[in-house]
Amino acid sequence: MSVRVTNSGKKPGDEVVELYLTHLGIEGAPLRALAGFQHVRLEPGESKTATFSLHDRDLSVVDGTGVRRILPGEVKVWIGGGEPVSGPEQSSSAVVQTGFRISSAATLPE
Repeated sequence: MSVRVTNSGKKPGDEVVELYLTHLGIEGAPLRALAGFQHVRLEPGESKTATFSLHDRDLSVVDGTGVRRILPGEVKVWIGGGEPVSGPEQSSSAVVQTGFRISSAATLPE
């Protein structure tokens, strides 16, 4: 998964691009799981692409018996400058949202 990051400011800057996953409808799955992050240094007006590879462990959840599994279902993805949260006491980061579907199951080794 990739996202293009641009420094629209007038000074050089650093950004930590974060990738979060949510497994929709999976009991016990975390609300959001950090699946990767990258530090990006940008000059004024510069753009760079941050690319993430997802592996089996990134796509898995631990079930009620303590077994790590990849389960079929919808996965929501957020990529941006922070955790995709919002509420009265929290500020929301600029994020790109997408998703995909896992179509089969697997049990991962310990």
